[in-house]
Amino acid sequence: MGRRGSRLDSHRDEIVRRYEEGESLASIGESFEMTGRGVGAWLRKQGIEGRSGWSPDNYRALIGNRYGARRIVGVVAEKSSPTLLLQCDHCNSRAEIRALKLRAQETVPCRGCMKHPSLKHGHTQGGESPEYRAWRAMLQRCNDPNGNRYEFYKEISICDQWTGPSGFETFLADMGSRPSPQHSVDREDNAGDYTPENTRWATSKQQARNRRSTEMLTIKGETKPLAEWAEIAGVKYWTFYRRIKVYGMDPEEALEKASPERTYKKHKLMVNGVTKTPAEWARETGINYTTIRARLKRGWSPEDAVTRPMKRR
Repeated sequence: MGRRGSRLDSHRDEIVRRYEEGESLASIGESFEMTGRGVGAWLRKQGIEGRSGWSPDNYRALIGNRYGARRIVGVVAEKSSPTLLLQCDHCNSRAEIRALKLRAQETVPCRGCMKHPSLKHGHTQGGESPEYRAWRAMLQRCNDPNGNRYEFYKEISICDQWTGPSGFETFLADMGSRPSPQHSVDREDNAGDYTPENTRWATSKQQARNRRSTEMLTIKGETKPLAEWAEIAGVKYWTFYRRIKVYGMDPEEALEKASPERTYKKHKLMVNGVTKTPAEWARETGINYTTIRARLKRGWSPEDAVTRPMKRR
């Protein structure tokens, strides 16, 4: 150890004090341009049992945090590497798990649940089922301070029957199986909690229309997102939006007004018992397609629009 060792010797009291206060060896080593392993070797040489570079006190702040269906209840100080004690919500069994696995978001199966046939629901064998992943993600969003979405969900609660020892089984009985891969858990009232009455399986489109920022519109006593009314009207969202917000059209009138695109492009025209698209009539009659569309827009009948000759200039 040589010159560096002598440098530590001159600061022996300070190093021992910092070590006994729980500071990590790596942190102590930084003060003397040494590694934590080197500081540990020096401490052992001094007759002081050196730790492996971690302080249990640095991990006690994690107590109470959740990882899926398990909660951290303690720190195992006698282990050579950071180890936490977790308790399962399902079977109340406890297990020692290295902090590194939790940091890497590894899924560690609960051996206590595996030993109790009454708690087996078949949704974690051979990999977690979509329903189980959705339930576990819901718990993490609301209960795990280390989760990346906790800040947005910390005020949202989950009903007791979905978090107890048989929480997942109750959740599955209330919600049923996921209808399709496009569905995920959603709250109908974004201000409400996760309860059987307020939770559903919803597609990404349904969830996008269920945000607090979604523009809502009431027509004939029925309230729906503006985008949904546009679909009912058969027009593009921005066409419907401009009719109401820009041109000031009455919502009922905007809903009932036919879409030019829908009338002239997608719909077929019947003339003398024959049905064709405007483009097909244009090719057959030699009348310009744009002219047919303009005539229909001005209120001409389909017969006149496709049969009346164009004026010669």
